Amino acid sequence: MSKSKSKFKKIAIGALVLLLVLAGLSVINTLLELGEISKSIVIDASAEEVFEFTGDWRNLPKYQTGIKDWQPTTEKTEGEGARFSYTTKELGIDFDIETEIIRVSLNEKRVWKTVSGADIEAQWFFEPLNGSTKTTYIIDYDLPIPIIANIIDVLLVRERREIWVEDMLQNLKTLIEE
Repeated sequence: MSKSKSKFKKIAIGALVLLLVLAGLSVINTLLELGEISKSIVIDASAEEVFEFTGDWRNLPKYQTGIKDWQPTTEKTEGEGARFSYTTKELGIDFDIETEIIRVSLNEKRVWKTVSGADIEAQWFFEPLNGSTKTTYIIDYDLPIPIIANIIDVLLVRERREIWVEDMLQNLKTLIEE
């Protein structure tokens, strides 16, 4: 066999191995669930109080850690259509994000979605519970990493985000119950 045929054969085998690895990663990636975290906490306050506190944009940096430069980007600072920008860090990288409140049901629900910088939708639910409020936060996100996003999520992101949501809810509970 000539040297050029041998070299071509090695390249072909290398390409085939690479394709098999990518196909395997793609299958594993598809089997893993990406990006939704749902956590609840009971806060000793009415649904109206919790809804109002979380709806005041100035309070967010008090209970959400890792948010920098949180500010409105529209004149409207509450309710549907209000937009805010902030910077957050994920895996050591700063992300500039703009988000918009897209749905509000008075004292029951608030939903926001990013409009730039990331693909995130978050929902707040406020359920009256014997004079207290079961407060639920659901965050649904996608990572912008083709083929291996779910693997990266499971290995590097998800656990940190779950802890972040739990801490946020605990901070919120502490602030409101003070």
